[in-house]
Amino acid sequence: RFNPTCSSPIVKIKNQGIEDLTSAYIVYGFDGYDPNTYLWEGNLAFGETEMIYLPPINWYSWDQNLSFYARINMPNYQPEDDYTINDILYSDYEFVEEYPSTFAIWFKTNDVPNESSYELSDNLGNLIFSRSNMSANTIYKDTMQLDPGCYKFQILDTGGNQYNNEDGLTWWANNDGSGYARLKNIPGGFFKYYQDDFGTELTDYFRVGEYNISSTNELAEPIIDLYPNPSKNEINLDFELLSVSDISILIYDISGRIVFSENLYDTNTHFMSIGLDDFRDGIYNCVIQTGDDLYNKKIIVIK
Repeated sequence: RFNPTCSSPIVKIKNQGIEDLTSAYIVYGFDGYDPNTYLWEGNLAFGETEMIYLPPINWYSWDQNLSFYARINMPNYQPEDDYTINDILYSDYEFVEEYPSTFAIWFKTNDVPNESSYELSDNLGNLIFSRSNMSANTIYKDTMQLDPGCYKFQILDTGGNQYNNEDGLTWWANNDGSGYARLKNIPGGFFKYYQDDFGTELTDYFRVGEYNISSTNELAEPIIDLYPNPSKNEINLDFELLSVSDISILIYDISGRIVFSENLYDTNTHFMSIGLDDFRDGIYNCVIQTGDDLYNKKIIVIK
């Protein structure tokens, strides 16, 4: 998962000439604005290519999608190229999303937290925040306060046993349990929900700035998590529903008897821990009821 816009531009050069290419100036940017220049030095024989990571550029406008260009100048310090038609290319792109300057990272680990880590860095590669060595089935909440600019948030699943990792936070074909990663307004609700079966890594580039472009992901369906499940002493209920309303939370045992109840008012999101000391081994049904909808989740208690 990768959306590189707003990071350092990446270009690929190829030597189409008879002589080895040992240097070139790369001029890049947006038409109508001050260009950026980078001196590349290396050694490319005829037909050879190289990927070049250019220094970051200033994104002049978030209102108009200006085409990005890169042009090769002065190959081998020569003022002219014998064949100039392939010296410049233009590229279209999509804007990255704009996030608020202050937000919280909510990260829930699964049963094997030693596989997971996450980090936030700016577009120069400076590490701003990172977290690893986490506990199982735990929600971590980290508040970020960022200056205007471009940033990279990366979630990794590369720790632990190399034969059992690289399967994201949730995957149907293992017994690692389930986790998630979200971004939350402060104050307010979640505005970003990351896919949890991302494999080895998930990389999200975003920007913080003064421009008013909506960046929120509207919730397409309710999110209801019960974990750890099965559980012994305590289970956590974490949900976000589609709309604000009064909510009733009921847990029924297998005979239909209510063993837990709680009412919430004028909300659509909540987190709570439910003690299981009075619960016996068995299967229970957790019901979340709003004015318009009814949601059911199974709970397994193993003493």
